[in-house]
Amino acid sequence: MELGRTWRALRRDGPCKIHELEILTGFTRAELAYYDEIKLIPQLRKYTKSRKKRPTVYYSEESVLKALIISDLKQAKFNFRQIRRAMKNMEDQKFRFNAQTHLLTDGISIFHVAHTDKQVVDILRNERQMLLLVSLEDQIQKLQRIY
Repeated sequence: MELGRTWRALRRDGPCKIHELEILTGFTRAELAYYDEIKLIPQLRKYTKSRKKRPTVYYSEESVLKALIISDLKQAKFNFRQIRRAMKNMEDQKFRFNAQTHLLTDGISIFHVAHTDKQVVDILRNERQMLLLVSLEDQIQKLQRIY
């Protein structure tokens, strides 16, 4: 299942709005603004001709999944430095957002990116420590339950 197709099936009217992402992740607007400022969860802005002259904030498919992953890591008691390192390692490994992708981390060192169940088993077999598994398929299913 490709994320783009799944997202479009869930959200026919466009990208995720900021209040929707707040509900999905439990993050506050201030947290999301900070994550945008440090380029961890980038925002899309659409300027309108309203009186307020403030842009409407939206999030892309990738940003929504990044936010869900970060939310899961925070719930697993990862500190901010560990989360930031994990996101950087995802970027360094040219991470692809699709439903078959699994992320594994020990919370300190690198994220392992596995694209098949066999790769997950191999990584778990060779690591001699506890790892946290984050499945993008689970994140997509979370979105499907909400929408």
